[in-house]
Amino acid sequence: MADKALRVRNAENVDLGGDMIKTSAPVRFSLLGGGSDLPEYYNHFGICKIISMTLNKRITVIRISNGDGYNFDYYGEKCNYSHFNEIPWDYVKEPICFITNQYERYPTGTYKFQSDITTKGTGLGASSSFLVAFLKNLDCELSPFQLFRCAVDIERNYLNQPCGIQDHAAAVYGGVTIYTYDGVFRYERLSEQGSWLAENLVAFKLPHDRSQEKISHVVLKDMKSDMINRAWLIKETTDMIPDAKVAIEYRDIKGLGVIIHKAWELKKKHHNVGDSQIDQIYNHARNNGALAGKVSGSMSGGAGVFFFIVPEDKDKFINSMAVFNLERMDVGFDPDGVLIERSQDNNTNI
Repeated sequence: MADKALRVRNAENVDLGGDMIKTSAPVRFSLLGGGSDLPEYYNHFGICKIISMTLNKRITVIRISNGDGYNFDYYGEKCNYSHFNEIPWDYVKEPICFITNQYERYPTGTYKFQSDITTKGTGLGASSSFLVAFLKNLDCELSPFQLFRCAVDIERNYLNQPCGIQDHAAAVYGGVTIYTYDGVFRYERLSEQGSWLAENLVAFKLPHDRSQEKISHVVLKDMKSDMINRAWLIKETTDMIPDAKVAIEYRDIKGLGVIIHKAWELKKKHHNVGDSQIDQIYNHARNNGALAGKVSGSMSGGAGVFFFIVPEDKDKFINSMAVFNLERMDVGFDPDGVLIERSQDNNTNI
């Protein structure tokens, strides 16, 4: 599918000289697939494939072009800097440096950052969504594919984070989408299936921090060292995607549940880890109405969001999960990727 399929508001011919630019990007839930965070896999063994859906939780960046310098309201912390090299937050400094050096743009102004995700380490790709929203705000002329590639490049090569490309792709393109990568990036949107899927999901926050800094480097190092033995497990998971696509398009929730449950068992083997608490939650959920479940992010312990496919008796299911004292997370579907709005109101404040 061509890049022009990106769905944004007022995205064409945006003038950087406007008084205010507001951009936002959604977080995502990866339903099935894998391999996009493992170049050792897709460069040598097979195509990485992921089905992802974007949720109604967004990261928002607001910028007013009001003179020299960089002024920030960084989640409540207000600071002013005359040069971007003085900025202490790498996820803010590196994108500004990148845009300035690569495209000779100087995006000074007053910035405010907002997030619908209040918990760190959810495994929903919030850091990648932040980068996509921030980069689009810094340079509104970036095409969808440029935006995607820049975000991946910065997070992997400048910020040294072991992220998968599906996080950035979902933040840019949105919707229920199949992403594939084997050196060439492709995507296929599944027509308007997200609301139906979201109606069959129940989500709970897990109690520990699953942030990448704590676990992903170790997990990926172990996976890379044993890639020959693990590649077939990744491939077996990605080979389920055609059947999952059919189930989604025909709204066959029971068929989709069977596939996701099989993928759960495979992913446990794929990561070669055990977590008795997660296993206990999963087994209890299956015994009380859930067809299948999926933990966002890595399965190697820690926190995240536990998604369950529950087609019937949701209230009964939710009540049954009270024994674990988990916080429920309300999630819905967002059909859009990165969005941009512009205001020319001279009295705009942030």
